[in-house]
Amino acid sequence: MNFEIRKPYILIATSILIFGLIIVFLFSHIFFLRHFLSDVIIVIFMYSFIKVIFPYFHSIKTAIGVFVFSITVEFLQYLKINSYLRLNPKDLWVRLTLGSTFDPMDLVAYTIGLGAILFIEKKNYVKNDK
Repeated sequence: MNFEIRKPYILIATSILIFGLIIVFLFSHIFFLRHFLSDVIIVIFMYSFIKVIFPYFHSIKTAIGVFVFSITVEFLQYLKINSYLRLNPKDLWVRLTLGSTFDPMDLVAYTIGLGAILFIEKKNYVKNDK
């Protein structure tokens, strides 16, 4: 497969991962960064990661898939899936994969993140598929 097509997504995913880790480990006490901006960038990371593996996936379909996955996780938080599965919400892997609490603002953050990456592709800052 063509590395040149994957390269921008590798750079975006790596940058977002580093930025996210900086937020978690150094700025988790800043509410906006930890609870809103991190939700914006997580969908950008997921989208970019998928495009690294499958660079020819259609951008809109990929964004919709990431959004559906994200709102599914948010809905599971609303249903308090952690308590039904008897998972400890203080465990790092539980917080990273299922989160801990439902917040409707997360849906706004997911929309902003996916809108941002699609805007970047539309402006041809990243070569898109179609």
